[in-house]
Amino acid sequence: MEKYLPVTMARHAYIIEDSIVDPQNRTMTTLTWNISHARMMSVEERCEYRINPDNTSWTEINREAWISSNLYGLSRAIQEFGLARFKTSVAKTMKGFEYVLAKMQGKMEASCFYYAVK
Repeated sequence: MEKYLPVTMARHAYIIEDSIVDPQNRTMTTLTWNISHARMMSVEERCEYRINPDNTSWTEINREAWISSNLYGLSRAIQEFGLARFKTSVAKTMKGFEYVLAKMQGKMEASCFYYAVK
């Protein structure tokens, strides 16, 4: 699918993120959605970060995403393309998280994050 898109469209997208911090419950929720290419495909993501109940030194992430397209005849292909790109982005995001935390802490435990893509 990517080979049929203009180069700039396939590689760049502008997004908006809204972050909600709840210090009382010690959670942070991020809501993210695309503003570019929205007529072709809409991607919305919700992440909730909280302390893992079994190990309070771990952070647990619950990540959900909704990908939709209304382009007649291409919606399924576009949604599959969007899901594949989303999964790749999540993997890169987690590597970035781990890198930053390792730099901040001087080391990194192997299993400090639990996450799943729904």
